Amino acid sequence: MAFKSKVYNFLNRIVTIKENKTGVDVIKYDIDNLFPQNLIRQLSESGTASACIDILNQYTYAEGLVDEELGKVIVNENGQTLNQLIKQLVPYVTTFNCVPLHITRNSTGGIGFVKVIPFEYLRKKDHETFVYNPTFSLVDTFDKNKDVIYPEFRGLKITEADYAEIVAKYGEYKGEIFYFFNKKPGQYIYPIPFYYPSISTINVDSELAKYDYESINNSFLTNGILTVVGKIDDKNEDEHGKTEFDYLSDTCNDFTGGNKDEKGETGRQKMMLLHAPTKEELPNYQSVNNEGVFSAVESLDKRNSEKVARAFGVPNFLIGLGGNVGFATNIIADNITLFNNRVLPLQDLITDAFETLFPEKDFSMTQFVPVKYIDPVVYAQLTRAEIRALAGYKTEEPIQQTPPTNVIPSALVKTRK
Repeated sequence: MAFKSKVYNFLNRIVTIKENKTGVDVIKYDIDNLFPQNLIRQLSESGTASACIDILNQYTYAEGLVDEELGKVIVNENGQTLNQLIKQLVPYVTTFNCVPLHITRNSTGGIGFVKVIPFEYLRKKDHETFVYNPTFSLVDTFDKNKDVIYPEFRGLKITEADYAEIVAKYGEYKGEIFYFFNKKPGQYIYPIPFYYPSISTINVDSELAKYDYESINNSFLTNGILTVVGKIDDKNEDEHGKTEFDYLSDTCNDFTGGNKDEKGETGRQKMMLLHAPTKEELPNYQSVNNEGVFSAVESLDKRNSEKVARAFGVPNFLIGLGGNVGFATNIIADNITLFNNRVLPLQDLITDAFETLFPEKDFSMTQFVPVKYIDPVVYAQLTRAEIRALAGYKTEEPIQQTPPTNVIPSALVKTRK
């Protein structure tokens, strides 16, 4: 039973319905109900994961919708176009694998305005009701008065009776929440992103960066020590409330990088002055050789970054990790093609969501292809216009030939009889 519980919690990170601080029963998203907030923090602390998310965002949005005119359609009262809304939506899709939208109705009960609603502030109260509260992540300043209750999306069109039922249940009509994700075993209530099984690797990436920072910031570095024998006062305070011992402690801290001046500089690699009551009480400094640790960390850093990139499906060279592709255009192009195939499910999530809302339209997404490889044999058979089209350039306008000024136009030349 314990093993089953652990497996279930890993898959869904959902626990039983309990009362939260707002007094409203919600289905908790992880043990502390802060799965999205914790995930955002973990990703932001990992430089590699942040780079991968940025690349996923770029390739998922590409150039927006294939249908350029559809992408220009205004979708809400803020004047936001559909392409602009999708661009705002993409980071939620790549990070959480979910499409969170706020839907309001027009006068006939159809879909009126559509907006992106922040995913991390949404929780389910039950299977047909959502709670939105922007203070979910602020444990110390949680404000239950910020709760907004929304019904789940009720379909393409609602009747007057549906509208009246919503008003009766929720007090007033504030819109509906369209919460679209691919449901999987153990993920019927909240989504878990595809890369989450590698969250430990992502956390290692951030800890390695912190270790590098702490190794520099906390290391004790001096190029010499001058010790003065004599008693040091640790009781009598001066006008600043500090003893001689306090000043000595500050001096020691100067050599760790912990104290910085207005320029951000420290006292590392300078001579250090210490006091000792007697020669027998001279301080004894023992350094520890961490060269092996540093070498191991440096080796682990690159390997772990590659593991993070692999978890997101991002080719190493796209986030600056190098690799063996060099300048082989065909290899780069093949990797980008494979990566676009990895991004396709994220684009399909957006397409499927909007085609659920507007089934009469085609919401296919463009693909981002910065490098194209064409076999030399094929390339030799292409026309100039076809080559320009493949490179993304517009068709050349035909050049209007004008006669030289010293030539008489043929229409003005009289024929001799």
